[in-house]
Amino acid sequence: ESANRVYDLRVPGVSQFMSSMANGVAEAMAGQKTPQEALDGVAEEWRGIVDRIGEDRLREAYSNLVRLEDGDN
Repeated sequence: ESANRVYDLRVPGVSQFMSSMANGVAEAMAGQKTPQEALDGVAEEWRGIVDRIGEDRLREAYSNLVRLEDGDN
């Protein structure tokens, strides 16, 4: 019941988003890509994930999460 609690991101495809980010960070840290190149690649992958899942579906899931965090069930 703490006011400082943080919920896990619960949207469709969350594991795909996080995996993409982890891979991009690893590429930058290993010097395989510049940080900008790595993040540009992540952004491109995220656009593909959003296209597959659907922007409206993701927006609705995120909106539900925010309502849950705000206690406005």
